[in-house]
Amino acid sequence: MSSTPPNASSPTPESAAPPPAWIFFDLDGTLWDHRASSERAIMALCRQYELSPMAFLPVFKHCNDVLWKDVAKTRMSFATLRVRRFEMALQQAACGCASLSAQELSEFYLQKYVEEAHLVEQAAEALEAASRIARVAVLTNGACEVQNRKMAHLGQAAACVEFLLCAEEVGAFKPEREFYEAGLCRAGNPDPATVLMVGDSFLEDALMPRRLGWQAAWISEGRPTPEGAEGINVYASLAEFTRCLNTSTIAQSQQG
Repeated sequence: MSSTPPNASSPTPESAAPPPAWIFFDLDGTLWDHRASSERAIMALCRQYELSPMAFLPVFKHCNDVLWKDVAKTRMSFATLRVRRFEMALQQAACGCASLSAQELSEFYLQKYVEEAHLVEQAAEALEAASRIARVAVLTNGACEVQNRKMAHLGQAAACVEFLLCAEEVGAFKPEREFYEAGLCRAGNPDPATVLMVGDSFLEDALMPRRLGWQAAWISEGRPTPEGAEGINVYASLAEFTRCLNTSTIAQSQQG
């Protein structure tokens, strides 16, 4: 029986994949709208500290992106990252903010970042649909405290998740093999072929899992499918994935 929901883009060999025993979801960009949450938090910060959003927002985004790319390589702590990105932004932004405290801005931003729910459309529904046919977990590159606060916004759907695995506790980041191995270990070492990874990063949530023998569902959000996507199911959105999951033959067989 096929484990590939209808309307997904996948090659013929993938149709023989077994029904998933576990479905692992990414968090940022997949269940949680990081971009919207971050931009809202920065806009609140600019109002609070009388900064120009046009001057500060793009500089902060750039500094944050640069540091995140270095986190896995340098093993910079999350606590250091949170303050360092504001130190860099304050140094580079030409908006009269050099005298502000990076530590204070960091604390304000983080509070605003997780204060309100910024969930991707159908996030709760996706977890609930997945839990009807498999066991569910969330695997994320984020820090434990922040990611747990995001999960709380899922309400009752958070109970569908058996465990949340964060890079901070593993000491490795996607796409490092050690991170995925830690996920399998936490799940009780199931057959990799019965694990489905769902996420918005082609490298971290699709390509690397496939190389490790997992099933993969990539949420493209309209982006073109890169080369090397053989064996990877492609969905335009999490909402589409959820609809397909609800109407797939595996969902019907597990419920009936």
